[in-house]
Amino acid sequence: MKKISFLVPSEFEASSISDLDIEYSLTGIGVVEASVTCTLLFQNNLDKRFVLIGWAGGYPNTGLREGDVVIASKEVWVDFGRKHKDRYESLPEKLKVSQEIEFPSVLVSKVEKLLKNKGLRTLVGPMATVCATSYDPERSLFFKNRFKVVAENMEGFGVAKAAEKLGIELLEVRVISNLLEAPDKPWDLNKASQVLREVAKCLKNL
Repeated sequence: MKKISFLVPSEFEASSISDLDIEYSLTGIGVVEASVTCTLLFQNNLDKRFVLIGWAGGYPNTGLREGDVVIASKEVWVDFGRKHKDRYESLPEKLKVSQEIEFPSVLVSKVEKLLKNKGLRTLVGPMATVCATSYDPERSLFFKNRFKVVAENMEGFGVAKAAEKLGIELLEVRVISNLLEAPDKPWDLNKASQVLREVAKCLKNL
């Protein structure tokens, strides 16, 4: 069985798991820093299974609440492309770029079962990576409808791309800290931290 190592974007998020008997590393915040950091990390840990955990914003009309857990079925880099005034377009196919990376479905299902057995509210679905967090409800709804994503973060695609390049087994599990339909509402960091801690405890022997 492969050893589990967790990835966490920030020290703030990591503070909720720092006293647990688990191995974790900080990715840094944002798609670029996370990708570079994880590329270097993965090169020296090819025999490990990594789980990216942290907080996320829940998109409108998904039924998500603060403290819910989202298990990513795939990551979509939603603001990578061409944005017109009235529409969004991906980059031309001839450029052969990818903005989606899927996670191993067997492991996703295993994680879902483990977390549900722990009594956590879970949802499996595509997650969005953004360079700028959505404080505009119309933007949030646009991404949700255009890409069928359920929540957004700032690191997922970058970490997934590094894992894909190096053949690393990766999963992503996020706790909803805020709802993007109400961007001015304070984040429920206490609840998000408590649930994140339970997620790490539950998955440390995955």
